[in-house]
Amino acid sequence: MNDESRPSWLVRMENGSIGEARTRSFLIDRFWILERSVDIDGADFIIQRRLTGINLLDREPPRLGVVQVKFFSSESTTQYLHKEYVLDSNGHPRNEFFLICHTGKEDESTSYLLGAKDIESDFKLTDSHHSRPNSFTIPGKMLLGSKKYKIVSNNLSLNRIERALVNADFVKNRRFMSWALPGIGKLNETVNPIYQEPLDNWYGDIPDQFVDLKKKTQRAIFDIEEALEKLNEILETDDPEKALGVAEEIYYDYRGAVSIPDDLFDEDFYNVVREHKERHAKLHGAGLLDLYLRLQKECIQFICSDLAQHMELDRETAYILTVTYNADLSTWSYSSELRNIVGMFEKQGDEHWSYADAPATEGILSISPGSLIAYILAGRYGYQKYIDGQWVDEPEKSWEEKLGNVARISTREIMYKVYYELFGE
Repeated sequence: MNDESRPSWLVRMENGSIGEARTRSFLIDRFWILERSVDIDGADFIIQRRLTGINLLDREPPRLGVVQVKFFSSESTTQYLHKEYVLDSNGHPRNEFFLICHTGKEDESTSYLLGAKDIESDFKLTDSHHSRPNSFTIPGKMLLGSKKYKIVSNNLSLNRIERALVNADFVKNRRFMSWALPGIGKLNETVNPIYQEPLDNWYGDIPDQFVDLKKKTQRAIFDIEEALEKLNEILETDDPEKALGVAEEIYYDYRGAVSIPDDLFDEDFYNVVREHKERHAKLHGAGLLDLYLRLQKECIQFICSDLAQHMELDRETAYILTVTYNADLSTWSYSSELRNIVGMFEKQGDEHWSYADAPATEGILSISPGSLIAYILAGRYGYQKYIDGQWVDEPEKSWEEKLGNVARISTREIMYKVYYELFGE
């Protein structure tokens, strides 16, 4: 190690080069890096999603992202960011802007990712009399002392950048066809990035359900728009015979058929969406989101691989999984055993989805701070597929593949308990 003292200008230049190199390495796995400019405030990377079907000369070109890089030598370092990077002319955060910060060297290196909304909400803007006027102040102590923006998983962080660019494409380009009735333009299948974070829930995939809701709405608009065209013919004609002829068509073709679908509002889906938003906000605010998601993913993988070693279990054998973790979710471990179910539970009734000797096919036996014990009755699941009115085996699937759904359901219960242990009911 070279401990020779170096002038501050050289240290700044070296740190800038380190930050640029780390950022390029991080981004290039997912994006095309089109151009880079360097100024006294740091390096800007201009990125584009890897889309081959459209280009910059199209009438609706792909949105570009801007990533600025900052390096923090220590917690005493303070960086500044021009307001124009973060907010547009109307004062709204720019979805396509991100700040990546780096600190430390070699094994001690750490990186942080902040979006424009994060910067606007968490950091202060200097006034016009400041030495760096109209700039967001990024104190090293505040940033490096928090886990909120720490990059724990490159994949999850890159996903967030990409989803922000997808949303920017739509927000900037959407159109309306009529002031009287919203037209049926291109179906926007983008979803707010927070709902694309893979926090599991009992209802289903939120982005998929949201797109289904939009498709139902689109079909309703088609029906309403067709009927509206006919009604307009009556208003515009000067011939009562023609008007009555159109009215007859409407009577037979649309009477009772044009209505707002009664299944547009789903209370269960609404509650799951609100729950997802609350969980995301609390986990993100505590700097635990990526660690929580990683624990969720690894728990599914562990159950699949570990339970698969026992092959198909009988109905009386319970797979017992113990998960231990620390309060900040930075470390966790798993252990398992097989146990006979006799006497494990109090006698159950005949309620739906319950058995005489067990409340359900999976569940939580006990939980305490930093420790949780779950059970899975793998022998009581159905692993067949419903084809042409009957249940048939899927011999092409391995036992481990068949356990995938079991692992996801069980992990969902585990992660809910971990969440409530961290934040309370």
